[in-house]
Amino acid sequence: MKAEMGQRNVTDSAGDRSVSGRRGQSSHWADSKIRGALEIAAVNRHDLDAGTFPLRRFLRVMRVGRQRSGSGTRGTPWPSLRVALVAAAIALAGIACSARPPRSTEDICDMFDDRRSWYRAAKKASEKWGVPIHVQLAIIHQESRFRAKAKPPRRRILWILPGPRPSSASGYTQALKTTWKDYVRSSGNRGADRDSFSDATDFVGWYGARTAEATGVFKCDAFSLYLAYHEGNGGFLRGTYRGKPWLLRAARKVQERSRLYERQLITCEERFKRRWWQFWIF
Repeated sequence: MKAEMGQRNVTDSAGDRSVSGRRGQSSHWADSKIRGALEIAAVNRHDLDAGTFPLRRFLRVMRVGRQRSGSGTRGTPWPSLRVALVAAAIALAGIACSARPPRSTEDICDMFDDRRSWYRAAKKASEKWGVPIHVQLAIIHQESRFRAKAKPPRRRILWILPGPRPSSASGYTQALKTTWKDYVRSSGNRGADRDSFSDATDFVGWYGARTAEATGVFKCDAFSLYLAYHEGNGGFLRGTYRGKPWLLRAARKVQERSRLYERQLITCEERFKRRWWQFWIF
């Protein structure tokens, strides 16, 4: 009887250990899934706040998460699939929201309050290329009104049927495919996207710096920079813009908005320079 009791106790304790082991594995698996989802959410929040979340970056994050989840227990694919689907739904919903323009585009302070990381992106481009923040944003406003997916309207066939678009311009900067490829090759910013705001500010800074070098105009001259931006540096030097009154009007609008943004930014830039911990201290 004692031997049977001892054997039963040993068996029960072994069973308890196996159950607790399974529970530990399940808990570890669940913790790894939660950590992976939180990491994905953290990357999403940062990139979506910047408006810089291209699809291939999301797929790269998901691929890393799948590799990490491969160390979990086998035979449990459905929770992993659910985590992936939830993360994908959150990311895609955020992408749609990030593609929308800010609530206010008339005040640069309100715009940066709405999209804090936009200031960091524009500031970084300004320090890198020397084109001021207010000039960058005035050009982007004129080109796309800060719409990430902006494209030229299609031509109409027989006034009814949608036809082809007049050019390959797209994104915040309305850069053509050929010009964007030149930028990627020249700047080394591989993987840059025309619907990414940080890449857009870097592109405007790069183009402005190249224009200043080729034509001698000042990097703070929004009027001349926009004319060269539209006509190309060769066209600007040849004066092709002189026969285009509509383009001269657009360039004057860019100049006026650049001055407006500059005056506004003077009143609020200091608070955007602060780091997150400085808001708690002060």
